[in-house]
Amino acid sequence: MRLTMVTIAAAVLGLAGCRSQPAPTGVTHLLAPAGTDSTAGLPRVELGTESRPVLGAHPVVVLRRDDAFALPSDGALALDAELPPAMAASAVLVDGVVSIRDPAFPVRSLADLRAGGRVEVRAASHVLGGPGGERRARLEFALAAGMQGRTGRLVIFARPLGDGPIERDATAPVFVPRGSRLDFGYGVEEAGWRHGMPPVVFRVRAEPEGAGNGSTTLFERRIDPAGDARDRRWFDASVALDAVAGRSVRLVFEREALAAPGVTLPRSFGVVSAPEVVAPAPGGRRRPNVVLVSLDTLRARSVGAYGAPEPTTPAFDARVAAAGALVRQAVTPDPFTPPAHMSMLTGLAPCAHGVLTLDTTLAPDRVTLAERFRAAGYRTAAVTEDAYVHDGAGFERGFDEFIENRSEEDATPGFAAETFAAAREWIRARGDRPFFLFVHTYQVHEPYTPPRGYEALFGPPPVGASAQAARRYAQEIRYTDDVLADFLDALDACGREDDTILVVTSDHGEAFGEHAVSGHGWDLHDEALLVPLAVRAPGRVPAGRIIEGPVDLIDLAPTLLDLAGLAPLPDVQGRSFAGLLTGRDAHAFVEQPIVSRAFADALTPIAVSVRTATYKYIKRYDTPREAFYDLTTDPEERRSLTVAVADSPASVHLREARQLVAEADARCASWRKAHPARPAPAALGAPGWLVNRELLEERDAVERKLRSLGYVE
Repeated sequence: MRLTMVTIAAAVLGLAGCRSQPAPTGVTHLLAPAGTDSTAGLPRVELGTESRPVLGAHPVVVLRRDDAFALPSDGALALDAELPPAMAASAVLVDGVVSIRDPAFPVRSLADLRAGGRVEVRAASHVLGGPGGERRARLEFALAAGMQGRTGRLVIFARPLGDGPIERDATAPVFVPRGSRLDFGYGVEEAGWRHGMPPVVFRVRAEPEGAGNGSTTLFERRIDPAGDARDRRWFDASVALDAVAGRSVRLVFEREALAAPGVTLPRSFGVVSAPEVVAPAPGGRRRPNVVLVSLDTLRARSVGAYGAPEPTTPAFDARVAAAGALVRQAVTPDPFTPPAHMSMLTGLAPCAHGVLTLDTTLAPDRVTLAERFRAAGYRTAAVTEDAYVHDGAGFERGFDEFIENRSEEDATPGFAAETFAAAREWIRARGDRPFFLFVHTYQVHEPYTPPRGYEALFGPPPVGASAQAARRYAQEIRYTDDVLADFLDALDACGREDDTILVVTSDHGEAFGEHAVSGHGWDLHDEALLVPLAVRAPGRVPAGRIIEGPVDLIDLAPTLLDLAGLAPLPDVQGRSFAGLLTGRDAHAFVEQPIVSRAFADALTPIAVSVRTATYKYIKRYDTPREAFYDLTTDPEERRSLTVAVADSPASVHLREARQLVAEADARCASWRKAHPARPAPAALGAPGWLVNRELLEERDAVERKLRSLGYVE
């Protein structure tokens, strides 16, 4: 692997109560793309439910895939696997698996759906290819009784092996300042967890430049994930570089597969994640931490600070909104999870980033908020609840650690507690540099099943299905706010309150029959478009500040970079409203009409809206219907003024809105032509977010998650 280096100045903030008080630092990424902040070209490996960019991944190549494979009825299955000529030059490990949905778990309810799984049988592995090696192997499967005669899934795949038991990656020469340390992660890919796989020793050596200079071993550790389940995860190391300080060295990362009793394949599947040289930077400028929290499906009107009739969000109201700035009209560009979150993380409208469904992915030349923070020396991490916010669509880009909570069996009553606990632990363990942390939970998403102890809140059950659903939704919100309060306690206890920019928002809202619509994704009234948005940043954003005018979620990424003192993203469409938050340059942000869309698929819009502080226009593409509302007199959009009197203020705004839609449609078409949406990779014949995930089991888990959230029938 060819490694390039990018040197960045960065600052570190105090972490009293969690880690020792750090000093400003400079960071040299040893795994970084040349000439760009984009990390799209870096390989990533997932261990458990956490993916990281790595040195020396072992990519999976699918040789055969059949989702409707007829299994024999006699219990024996034998198939030939043959390497294509292009793969025969080097040794590869060939595996096969057949599986069916577990017949013991009929899908009659959400509980059945969450509990269901697959029955699978693997064939013995074979090593093929290489000089003088065989190109064909016979894979034999011993089918379980319940699999015989069924239709199942067959996958035969190959994974390239190294030339021997030792794999090495070496960096270009890097100068090591005094007081530096080397930070990196390490682990063994899941292919190395099976019975018969070897223990692996990880070593790091420093090789000084110049003849006659011997190497120095900086680190050595043995793990055995095949023999010890506790080793089936990422490990992290921080190694002092005092022994080579003041010199220019090559850092060599070595993984050795060890011979041991029971080992049948002396090859390593070890990987090293995101190595960095961290050095003191006397006099360096301190940068703030940034924490972005997305409470999926939380609409503004159900939040206390926005006038909710029940006390749903006391922590958000007092500890975020009142402690910082509250944006009264935050508008999503699309009331659907993937495009809204990608807009939040790129500063691009959905037409521009193209991530509208599971089948599209962010183009490599686009740069994300996390990538910009990473390039500036920040530690970056995301803790998400997968489904639509998953590794593979581009959401993982720029994150050194992308942690997905895939506990679909717990989708009801939700798992915000687990997600925020993982975020708290990450801060505790990683807080010795400025960090960017993204936290995402579906807790308030349908199905609305508040945890025990919250079902009695907010009065007796009302009459009507929509009203009852709205009450359960409010109870879910209150529970989530309590979880948020615990997270804020931990953040503040670590001494980070004064040096952290905290944003709490949502991707879209939810309808409960207000306009004969329930749910979200296809309607553009304010119950779906308006989301809470509050920014707490002591010393930067005065407490109690109110932003009355509308802002777009695509404005969030440029605003956070501006508050942190970093350069904007290239080609960004959003505009920083940092001046509104700080009050120092409030006139720099000029309010503009905000265009939002709902899409049927990656190419077909259903509806478009234009929203200002005073009016709202909605046009549907599937019918000739239009709607126009005067928000000053009709904030709940009850009375459409489409047939306004000619030359009245309403008719002038209506014509303006129609023109804005025409211009936005033209810009969207032009952008699509110049930057066509990229289909997600399909090396496994599955949605692109599953490429490099072994054997597709995760597809079923994510499909169950989507079903439990109401997205898949």
